[in-house]
Amino acid sequence: FSRILRGIIIVCFFIPAALITMFGLFSTCHITSLPSETHYFTGADAWSVLLGYLALLAVLFLAKKSKLRAVVEKRPGAFTAALLTVLAALSLWWVLAAGVRPEADQLTVISIADAWRNNKFDELLKGGYLYKYPHQIGLVMFYYLTSFICGQGNTLFWQILNIPALIFGVLFLARTAGVLFPAKWTVPAVTGCCCLFLPMLFYTSFNYGTLYGFFCSMAAFYLLIRFLRDGGWGRMLGMAVLAALAVELKQNYLVSLLAMAAVLLLNAIREKKLRPVIGAALLFAASLLLSGGVSRAAENMSGIPASQGVPKTAWIMMGLEESKRAPGWYNDDTLKLYEACGEDTQAADAAARAEIKARLSKFKADPAYAAEFFAKKTASQWDEPTFQCFWVSSVRRSFDGSPQAVKDILAGGASLRIEGFLRYYEMFVCLGVLCFIIFRRGRLSESALLFAVTFIGGFLFHTFWEAKAEYTFLYFALLIPYAVQGWTAAALLPGSLRREKSADRRRAALSLLLTALLIVHPNFVRCDLGLAADDAAYRDYADGVSAACGIEYKANNYCIRGI
Repeated sequence: FSRILRGIIIVCFFIPAALITMFGLFSTCHITSLPSETHYFTGADAWSVLLGYLALLAVLFLAKKSKLRAVVEKRPGAFTAALLTVLAALSLWWVLAAGVRPEADQLTVISIADAWRNNKFDELLKGGYLYKYPHQIGLVMFYYLTSFICGQGNTLFWQILNIPALIFGVLFLARTAGVLFPAKWTVPAVTGCCCLFLPMLFYTSFNYGTLYGFFCSMAAFYLLIRFLRDGGWGRMLGMAVLAALAVELKQNYLVSLLAMAAVLLLNAIREKKLRPVIGAALLFAASLLLSGGVSRAAENMSGIPASQGVPKTAWIMMGLEESKRAPGWYNDDTLKLYEACGEDTQAADAAARAEIKARLSKFKADPAYAAEFFAKKTASQWDEPTFQCFWVSSVRRSFDGSPQAVKDILAGGASLRIEGFLRYYEMFVCLGVLCFIIFRRGRLSESALLFAVTFIGGFLFHTFWEAKAEYTFLYFALLIPYAVQGWTAAALLPGSLRREKSADRRRAALSLLLTALLIVHPNFVRCDLGLAADDAAYRDYADGVSAACGIEYKANNYCIRGI
């Protein structure tokens, strides 16, 4: 039974991975750095990407016995430390040079934390921000408590605090991969590839709990894998506390917690042991206790009980609606519906359910529209190479005083080069994941599927929930260990195929053929689904001049960024 479940997970992993690869090869989603988050879906040259990676594969095959690999395997810890030191230095430079002052929701939660320091709790009352969005109480509480250390409104401190969160998050991700795929080069290789995933670096200037939650979640992953391998009630307890803390800092990390519970239950089925079941129960208990404790603490401080807020169904409703940004992205309908219902959660829930039913009926009546809607929603989240890393630092009142290098990175020629690099990097990860599924699927334990289960959960969640590339880039980061293993397996393929049975060779060849047929069908992506429909509009936009925060955007080789 456990083998059947593992096979189902691998199939469910392959489908979205292949879909994202297919979309990314033949189209690109561009999100402007303007506050409006305007989207453009343009065509892309798949063959240059594929030829480039064929060359990479040849290099990997020739380098599998190189001296560099021997040196890395001799001192993996030193290489990992050196890579993380460089990442930390670059992150610190970015935080200090970018000088980002929080706006929008970032500013709101920090301002509420400051108000709490002054015993003002109006935002918990009806009509207030936390009355509408009580899921933000955990993040507000974090800023409130840490403000006793750094002072009120010290955004620079919290941005700098993002740096160790990033460094140790990457380290725990790499070390988890090292346990799952034992080889001396695994940890430094995964660390190096994470360092090349530049959105992580640029998110250090973003004060919204994203990287804090990433650290807690990756540390919980590491403790989970060590718990399954070596046992230890301390690891189980630490895993549960860290996973719960990640959810409290950023609700999206509930997907990670659920994935951890699923892996524990899969292990319990295979091993026929009760201990993993206890671990899964402890995950949910810790999350409920921490969430309840934070809400109770806020209530004791303010004397105001936490509300239920905007119902979850309203966010699903938003995820199924059109938006001026892209299908399923943020619009005002959720808030308007909640306010129209007198900020009554039950009434808003009933109204949202009716809207969801109407949208599903429309999708059923018009399958072509439904296909285009979800294709664009998927591409806008997963095939936007920057994952909005420029946007999160560009939503500001002014760029006055910012160094020219920062302006160039956010909206100039450097951003063009970075976006181009990230497109190749994205395809490096996606193609590597497909190689991993094709060549390594038969050797996977339940533990090794942890990243895959989390990715599947994130993909499904944001298929129906509010869409945003900002939310998905951390799920994408979990694919990096698989990509490293996949490219390694592909580079070693000629020798391994000679040693495997003929049936295994046939299955590998069939899988490779089916994957090729799936990803090289450009007409399906570019014409039927409209993922290259904005080529002309994007050129027109790029050729125009738009003023945004004092920066002038001009056309430059298909990129609007240029000062």
